[in-house]
Amino acid sequence: MHHKILDTALELAQINGFEKLSLQDVAKVQQISLADIYQHYKSKDDLIEAWFDRADLAMLNSHINEIYLPQERLEQAINAWLNALAPYQNITRDMVIFKLKPLDLQSKIHSFSRLKHTIGWIRDVSKLEAEGLTRCTQELVLSHIFCTVFFYWLNDTSDKQERSARLLKTQLKMAQILGLWR
Repeated sequence: MHHKILDTALELAQINGFEKLSLQDVAKVQQISLADIYQHYKSKDDLIEAWFDRADLAMLNSHINEIYLPQERLEQAINAWLNALAPYQNITRDMVIFKLKPLDLQSKIHSFSRLKHTIGWIRDVSKLEAEGLTRCTQELVLSHIFCTVFFYWLNDTSDKQERSARLLKTQLKMAQILGLWR
């Protein structure tokens, strides 16, 4: 049921934008009550979290080739995450804008937690195993690369967001040259 609710929300947001999406509209299309939606999603923020969880799962279910260099594994993982969001790229952009509204401090704190969570999964699926200061450095640089590419991707109108893919490859290569992953 929760997948159908999210899919309906995405389809409705595609028509009028995420800002104008109401859970009442989702309930109406699904022919369920708001209480039924509440069992799965307490707010539009929960829909956003579910959407990014779906990207996390797509990345975790992707087949990252273990014989590749770390930068290639990272590239595969991040591309799998972005590709999961690609069918609703414009809605994803609306969601990010919704989350970044200036007066919502709690949402911003949660967004940093989400970033840490996703970076952890990227590290795990890419088999990065550094510890201590090296791990901290890797996480900081990877967070920077991920955010840079993600925010660029949100507005990338190139075919299959190929410019974002090139930016990711370049950023990861620069980090590899600096010796951040081996």
